[in-house]
Amino acid sequence: MLRVGICDRDEKFALELELNLLEYAQRENILIDVDILKNSRELFKIIKSDGLFDILFLDVELEKNYGIQVGKKIRFDIRNEMMQIIFVSSEDKYAMHLFDIRPMNFLIKPVNNNNINYILNEYRRLFQFQNVYFEYNIGKRNYKISNDSILYFQS
Repeated sequence: MLRVGICDRDEKFALELELNLLEYAQRENILIDVDILKNSRELFKIIKSDGLFDILFLDVELEKNYGIQVGKKIRFDIRNEMMQIIFVSSEDKYAMHLFDIRPMNFLIKPVNNNNINYILNEYRRLFQFQNVYFEYNIGKRNYKISNDSILYFQS
């Protein structure tokens, strides 16, 4: 299952993006779970309780341009490189500030369906079918860990 987060202050945009993601999943016959989050508090609450997303669409202008700081927290504080971050903004002026965070992509609003299809196809090409994750559950939480990070299993 592909787990996608949309963290954007624009509810209309988030709902349209969710619809595009669900249409893609139905057309490609893949399972997808989409969470819409309105701010960074909701995002980190979900990450803490349910684990990380496979793909995160993140509004750069979230909470007065705090989206960049959220991306840095994911990469540098949480130390996660597996979650693919797609920054979204209505302006292109932020693009050069995002390289240190290593996003998968940067989209300018309004985002069209072709952009979404491209991103999901690229994600599937790069990650989904290479079996690069070991997935496991602890209670109700789902986790993924890179196969390269596994030294051994103990039971």
